[in-house]
Amino acid sequence: MKKVLFVLLSALSYGSYAQTTAAPDLVKAKAYADEVFANCTIFAGPSYIPDYAEIISRISVITEPQAAQESYSRLSTVMLKNKCNPQMTRDESNFSPSHFNPLKYFLNYYPKVDTKYRVDNSNYVILVHPKP
Repeated sequence: MKKVLFVLLSALSYGSYAQTTAAPDLVKAKAYADEVFANCTIFAGPSYIPDYAEIISRISVITEPQAAQESYSRLSTVMLKNKCNPQMTRDESNFSPSHFNPLKYFLNYYPKVDTKYRVDNSNYVILVHPKP
């Protein structure tokens, strides 16, 4: 009986830990969705936010020197999702890794292999990992 109670309490405490560590990702996803879907608020609703957080968790910005024969797509060639927010602007000219909102672009969010996008004329590369 003591073992069952210990396992149950351990599982509950881990579950609450996982929820608290995931909360910042959900907050970030909500803020990003609010920007992209400003005039289409249904797409920034609570049912979508966990999916956006999962996508965001698989995207990182790294620095990598440009290579002569590089085949990465340029961020400037990726369409902007501005139907629900026509005032939204592109990031190439004032790119900041800490403020990059990947939901703004029609990136391939579900690649089969790691996919890279070069931020034009910079050493920044957006890396999208496949869904495990």
